[in-house]
Amino acid sequence: MGGRKPGRRTRPAVEIIQRKERHNLKERDRRRRIRLCCDELNTLVPFCYAETDKATTLQWTTAYLKYIREVYGDSLKQVPGLRQRRSLPYSVLYK
Repeated sequence: MGGRKPGRRTRPAVEIIQRKERHNLKERDRRRRIRLCCDELNTLVPFCYAETDKATTLQWTTAYLKYIREVYGDSLKQVPGLRQRRSLPYSVLYK
């Protein structure tokens, strides 16, 4: 008996290749966006520099945000739209 189930058709090689290429493009774009965001965080967060790796950038960012929360407490919650992602301009979220 064969490895194929009855009634199933195989995908053409071209379709498989195109699907893989689309996936690769999406993944490449995802990595590019992560890199750009980490680069921007490096300019905004103290103790981060251009050569700081992504994991360290995220580590320093979380530490800095915790520090800001400790210093300013709940006063930041009063800023309109700060916690609502949809209220920020599209250009801020997706450069």
